[in-house]
Amino acid sequence: MADTPPVPPLAPAARTLLQSILAQIQQIDVPPRFNTPELIDDDTQPYADFRASMTDVQRANRFLGGTRVVTRQMQRWFDSEKQLRDFAPSGDQYTVKNSAESAVGSALLADDAGASSVQLIAARPLHCPITILDIATGSGDLPTAISEMADRRGIAVRIVGLDFSEPILRFAREEVGGQQGIRLLRGDAFRLPFADGSFDYVLCSLAFHHFDFDECVTALKEMERVSRRGWIVNDVRRAWSAWWLIRIITRVIGVNRLTRHDAPASVRRAYSLAEFAAMPAVLGLQVGERVEEVRLRRSLFYRMALIRNKPTADYSRPPSFP
Repeated sequence: MADTPPVPPLAPAARTLLQSILAQIQQIDVPPRFNTPELIDDDTQPYADFRASMTDVQRANRFLGGTRVVTRQMQRWFDSEKQLRDFAPSGDQYTVKNSAESAVGSALLADDAGASSVQLIAARPLHCPITILDIATGSGDLPTAISEMADRRGIAVRIVGLDFSEPILRFAREEVGGQQGIRLLRGDAFRLPFADGSFDYVLCSLAFHHFDFDECVTALKEMERVSRRGWIVNDVRRAWSAWWLIRIITRVIGVNRLTRHDAPASVRRAYSLAEFAAMPAVLGLQVGERVEEVRLRRSLFYRMALIRNKPTADYSRPPSFP
């Protein structure tokens, strides 16, 4: 049997035309942003609904790729840390801010002994743990997934999960419990209660669509401030096709009433790729493919991520405490 002849590549003109058609389709698929409040942001909702809805979010992250977007990047960061950690001297730590201006009072951040300074790492030995902050941690599923992945790779990590919602933090504590290396705190994403450079990496997943544009920029600025090595923001992107798809899914499968309302609302509140890329630009950070630039990544199921890799951290200098 004769070999099947190879399919010839598209001519440059045809490729350009196809790209233009796809770009127009994508533009048509982006509706205006409609900032409908979500029920999950209402602390007066029954706690049973919070629990059920956050369980729905856990499933969505697991099966629709939200968790994978973050853990895949964490794998890359873990790999990049292997050699750096061999040269990390001791004597480093991170400290929680304790000031009247802090949006989070010291009482909320006090540890079991009542100290207002939370030190997960009192001193960093030669092979010191990697410190991670997860903003808007929700149920704590990302810290749990990252901790389990680090354990499998023999990597020591210390993770702080931060959330402003008291009912959600209550659920997170039920889920995460006393897992070693994970601590849950209440705090404000726009005024993080930590000193500059307190964490190696900072994460924020499925939260930016809850904020207006200026608030997103403020949160990014805080993430840039407290991170030493890098950060990632992962969220859903706005599209008519995503809105119709999630409406169908939430009616076909059994989800909580909060989820049934909030999932479509999240898509309409979400940002487009262009709007997402404009956020770091406000801070003077360029979006592109060079190492020093913020990278914009698209993933399946309407996910997008901003990823920042910083130059090598100076572990010989402790964080600047306020």
